[in-house]
Amino acid sequence: EDRQGSSGRTNCPAVSKPLTALIPKYNIGLTLSGYPTFMIYVPYSSTPERNVEFVLFDEDDNEIFKQRMPLTGTPGIVKFKLPQSAPMLEVGKQYRWQFFYQCNPRL
Repeated sequence: EDRQGSSGRTNCPAVSKPLTALIPKYNIGLTLSGYPTFMIYVPYSSTPERNVEFVLFDEDDNEIFKQRMPLTGTPGIVKFKLPQSAPMLEVGKQYRWQFFYQCNPRL
């Protein structure tokens, strides 16, 4: 929903470019696909291994899909294609998504 990572107390290392959702200006993106691909710039290393989480909400703010996945190939752009196991996005409806990265996950 936001183009940059949140602020506040964090254990993440300082970076020159923040965690950023790669979306059009004004936080509005349109798609022709029922199962679009989402892109996020992750400035942190994927080592040590860690998982990230993608969450999709409908226009009533109900969580309709959540998936944890291993992070690989970062720093860099992470692409996440909404899988066929998720509800297909419907024409004329609005959705919100979040991507969670935890710098120092608790074991």
